[in-house]
Amino acid sequence: WASFHRLERFHITVSIFGRSLLEKGLGKSMTVVLGDEMAIDFHTTNFDFSFITDYDQDSVKGMFRPFVTRLFEEVSRPMIELQITDTELVYMLGQLTWHLEGRAGVSSETLAISESFRARISNELHDYYVYELKMTNYAARLMKLMGIVNDVE
Repeated sequence: WASFHRLERFHITVSIFGRSLLEKGLGKSMTVVLGDEMAIDFHTTNFDFSFITDYDQDSVKGMFRPFVTRLFEEVSRPMIELQITDTELVYMLGQLTWHLEGRAGVSSETLAISESFRARISNELHDYYVYELKMTNYAARLMKLMGIVNDVE
């Protein structure tokens, strides 16, 4: 569920702050929505980590910076550039939730249900692209969407 939550939060962040995230530059601002009424900028927000570590704030932020930077570069930037729609987000969340291949302890029956669901949402996304957006060639866009899904996982 962590991946699901992360993708959904980044989508909300991009929906609210949009291109301003890129215009400020990732070196100056890394704003992300954390909850329904809270957003923080990882660069300017001060955290108290004393209850979990003896490292100072700058050291802890330095440990997390590569992870946060990677998420911004590989998730937020493409989301902004693609201007992902709510329908595409639902598709991506469905893929995150129902991609079960290779997971231990998943029965063959559950895998069959998973594959059926993923086929259904893929067909619905196709119809959305072709009939609503009038997009006949969406392969490159779909590849980028799935790249975001893989980066979130």
